[in-house]
Amino acid sequence: MSDYDTEDLAAQLASENSRENIKRRRTQRARRRRMAVLRGLVRLICTVFLLVFVGISGYYLIGWGVEAY
Repeated sequence: MSDYDTEDLAAQLASENSRENIKRRRTQRARRRRMAVLRGLVRLICTVFLLVFVGISGYYLIGWGVEAY
């Protein structure tokens, strides 16, 4: 009888542990996905800022725009 209780308890602990592991993996996956999206947005904003900066500096330094005289 005690062997059966021990096996049942071990099986219950294993199933709870696997449920916790699944939940933890799920949250880690969501966190990684969120970080990847944030990283992509930051990269996009930096790229747009750099292109605008190059365009404006080129306009003033090299004279790509229409000259005002």
